Amino acid sequence: MGAAPVPWPDEPLAYTVVDQDLRDLLAEIGTRLGVHLRVSDAVKARVRGRLPPAPPREFLARLASIYGFEWFYDGGTIWVSAPSASQTRMMQLGPVPLEQMTGAMDELGLTGQPRSLEGGAARGGSRQAFHTQQRRPGVRGGTTKR
Repeated sequence: MGAAPVPWPDEPLAYTVVDQDLRDLLAEIGTRLGVHLRVSDAVKARVRGRLPPAPPREFLARLASIYGFEWFYDGGTIWVSAPSASQTRMMQLGPVPLEQMTGAMDELGLTGQPRSLEGGAARGGSRQAFHTQQRRPGVRGGTTKR
């Protein structure tokens, strides 16, 4: 079983920020979306200016692109971290179908967004790569609205 999708509202997000800590802005966004959001202490920036309206997923992706953080949703919490908290692992598995690998990862709880899997021939077997994010110490919670 994979993680449930983020319950994005239909209403676009838009903000005008004078000078705000990025972590505080993200906590505010989590409250507005009604989703628990946890932000690593390693995510640091000051936000200034107008952030044009966009659907929530696109809005968060734009902030991530501008301010250099990564995020994923585990079915209950949006986790925000610095790129240094991500891990990429390569495994030589033999002939394992990509769908079987995906199912095994879901069973182990290695799900979330973003996650990427690749399959291909490598020395007679399948090459599987996956990218997932780990929860690390130094993560603080945003406010929760349920």
